[in-house]
Amino acid sequence: MPKDARGLTPRQARFVGEYLLDLNATQAAIRAGYSPKTANEQGARLLAKVSIGAAVAEGQTETAERLQITRDDLIRRLMEIANLDVSSIVNEHGNMLPVSEWPEAVRRSIAGMETVELPNADGVVAVVRKIRLEARGQQIERVGRLLGLFTDKLEISTPAENERVKALEAALAGEKAEAT
Repeated sequence: MPKDARGLTPRQARFVGEYLLDLNATQAAIRAGYSPKTANEQGARLLAKVSIGAAVAEGQTETAERLQITRDDLIRRLMEIANLDVSSIVNEHGNMLPVSEWPEAVRRSIAGMETVELPNADGVVAVVRKIRLEARGQQIERVGRLLGLFTDKLEISTPAENERVKALEAALAGEKAEAT
């Protein structure tokens, strides 16, 4: 089967492209044409391949560079969301300021607004304004993960560990050779 410049078959390359969309290896395997029955195992197997891992990392780096997004940008935005202060959108009497006077960070974090007028028996109208802030922190974190800027685990190995792993692999290979 022909391979591309990265050493990937066409189906493996498709898997990488699909995986970069949502970081879901099972769904990426299905969309790349692997059997839905074995997609979970295939996805894990594919991600374990060095060439596929390198292609995923390359794709994440290219996307981050194209969008000009850095880890600092995402952390700065997360901090803006974490530090939102409702007092920045109301005056000293508790009345809501016009939206144009709200800080940009607050405006970008609004998921919905609702205004309800409630007339009473005297004809006086009470106005109730409801604002729902979006859980944008989760979205920003997802973008960071898609770009490889945030990771859940960090693998560190020392030269001594590498030598022990090689020795164990050699011993296992010797045991397999003796068994056959």
